[in-house]
Amino acid sequence: MNYATDERAASKKVSSEFPKSPEGRLMFEIVALAINDLNKVQHRHSAIMYLLGPMPHAEICGVDPDWIRRILIKMRLI
Repeated sequence: MNYATDERAASKKVSSEFPKSPEGRLMFEIVALAINDLNKVQHRHSAIMYLLGPMPHAEICGVDPDWIRRILIKMRLI
C-alpha cells in the first residue's frame, strides 16, 4: 500500500467539496495537512485525533466531517 498516493487521492476527493474561495482553500489545507500527517509517525496520533473529531475547519465550509471520515476509512487511511 502506498500511503502517500492514497493520501493525495483522498485529499483530492475531499478538496472538491470545499469552496474555491481563499478562505475555503485555507480551511481545506488544514484538513489536508491532517490527512498528510497520517503517514508521519511523529504526527499520526494528533492527525487521527483531529480527523476523528468534529473537524471545525470542514464544518465552517459546510463539508460533512462524517463524509470525510468515510472516505478515509474506505481508503484504509484510518
